[in-house]
Amino acid sequence: MELFDPWTMISRASAFLILHGPVTEQERWEENSGYSPSTLATVIAGLVCASEFARERKDSDTAEFILTYADWLAAHIEDWTVTDRGELVEGVPRHYIRINHADPVSPDPHADPNETILQLANAAGDGLREMCGR
Repeated sequence: MELFDPWTMISRASAFLILHGPVTEQERWEENSGYSPSTLATVIAGLVCASEFARERKDSDTAEFILTYADWLAAHIEDWTVTDRGELVEGVPRHYIRINHADPVSPDPHADPNETILQLANAAGDGLREMCGR
């Protein structure tokens, strides 16, 4: 006889991730909200594990629902977090951005990382010019 069944905790955590995603309220390094590749990867991994846990419990409907949502997130990571502007590596403009700003309450499922990265670069540029007195 098991004294502890983690399914209650796992199912509630999965529900929270599904109901409050895919935008994070606070990215792991700073206090920014939006689509974060690192957060999305963590959420997807957690949901895949939760789906497998449900499958082992013979709850195939829940397992399939959770896995389908995780697959949907995985299918959109690049749409939400990859830009083809700028260069981190010379000659390679396509790369992941740290966060694509979005409102966690009403996220834009079509948020364009190319626009976000330009807004951030322009804002940072103004701040740097002010700091340098130019």
